Amino acid sequence: MLTQMVEEKRQIIREIGKSIRGIFFDLDETLVDDDRCMRVAVAQTCTKLARRYLRIDPGQLEATYLRVADEWWTGSGSVPRASSSATSDGKAIRVEVWSKALAACDLPTQHLAIEAADLYSQERRASYCLFPDVDEVLHLLCQTFVLGVITNGAGDTQREKLRVTGIADYMDVFIVSGDVGVGKPEPGIFIKALESAQVMPREAIYVGDSLTWDIAGAKSAGMHGVWMNRKRVSKPRDATQPDIEITSLRDLIPMLGSDK
Repeated sequence: MLTQMVEEKRQIIREIGKSIRGIFFDLDETLVDDDRCMRVAVAQTCTKLARRYLRIDPGQLEATYLRVADEWWTGSGSVPRASSSATSDGKAIRVEVWSKALAACDLPTQHLAIEAADLYSQERRASYCLFPDVDEVLHLLCQTFVLGVITNGAGDTQREKLRVTGIADYMDVFIVSGDVGVGKPEPGIFIKALESAQVMPREAIYVGDSLTWDIAGAKSAGMHGVWMNRKRVSKPRDATQPDIEITSLRDLIPMLGSDK
């Protein structure tokens, strides 16, 4: 029975691979090791602030920022906006989150929030990094397929990640929710990317780490959903079923015939 299931899965993969013209990717935690990079940048920012201002406890501020940021982003939806901005502006968002974290540590000054956000932006640029399999695979795939990124977030900060990491060199299409006003898992953002790439949904796969935001959204737009399960976690029973599950981008190569 297990052998039959494996063979059926391989057949599905082969059939999908035959029709693919476009490959689209989530950005954070799929291509960019963003959570780890963010934590490095937060720690460095708090350390530098504590050197400038003796009243700051770097450990307390770091823990508080991580908590506040998680709460802010969880409640921000697919098109995040700072309360002071009518658009999705990454700098304004960073000032707002640092302001909330500093206030929670009894350090409520707007000047300090702006200084912290500027320091953090510098540290973020210095810490961005890709997962080890990304450069190799994108270099190979871009020779045959239309490639694109579909991501939620602020346009300025997400584009910065592409430039700094070099991903921009591989991509034909880059769609970010903060720029277009609609985000994952709504099918509209996927459709915008498909239209820009001039690729039909059945000719495209979307690779992402979230079953809720990425796979459900892509499949609602008619694309094939590929779940990037780098951490090898168990799939919740009630989650959207991906067409394919992979643990490394390298798994795409034999599926798409790009290893020939």
